[in-house]
Amino acid sequence: QADARYTLGETYISELQQKAEAAAEAEAKAKEALASGMTSMRNMPQIAPPGQAEAEAAARDALRKQALDNMCAGVAIGLDLKDDLIVQNGCIYVLNYNRSLLRAGDYTPLLSSLKVCVEALQKCDQEAMKRDIQQLRIVAATATALALGLEQIASTPPPPGSVSVPRTHDPKEPEQAAALKEAVDACKWACELCTGHPSVKRQLTACWARLQAYAG
Repeated sequence: QADARYTLGETYISELQQKAEAAAEAEAKAKEALASGMTSMRNMPQIAPPGQAEAEAAARDALRKQALDNMCAGVAIGLDLKDDLIVQNGCIYVLNYNRSLLRAGDYTPLLSSLKVCVEALQKCDQEAMKRDIQQLRIVAATATALALGLEQIASTPPPPGSVSVPRTHDPKEPEQAAALKEAVDACKWACELCTGHPSVKRQLTACWARLQAYAG
């Protein structure tokens, strides 16, 4: 059942990638036409009607959500079966198939899924994970992604144009305070689990230190 969920998630991601590539290709052709000074309407790219770009973006978001929902359903099945490998595979699916968002620092669409993954990993056999470097890498990557996403909620970016100005945290703002606590807790758990493996938790440790600095 979990494999079926993961396969379905892959299918949605594949469709999402095809739509994104088609949109990028259309945009590139339009820019190329403008840059070349093309004046013949016969060869000009089709002009999208008002609202089409927004509708296409919403459709892509819906596909990603369906993919993530199925991956998280697979993780839940792993928990029900007490099969840690299924849970860990689900975390890998969530991370690997959303690398473009992670590289871009766009964590918002992934936050709820990352929370599901971290909570599931916390219910796995902790001692067994401590002894397996590959499982520790999954823990560190998943917790880091969640913490970085929560950091965006827990802090305010500097004004546009500011150079070398860090984000700021307002402890009196409830949403920021709650996000900071959740991020710190995730980092603390993962860092302690990865004790003795500094290279595995390098990015995680840096994130944790930054979060602790917000709290003073």
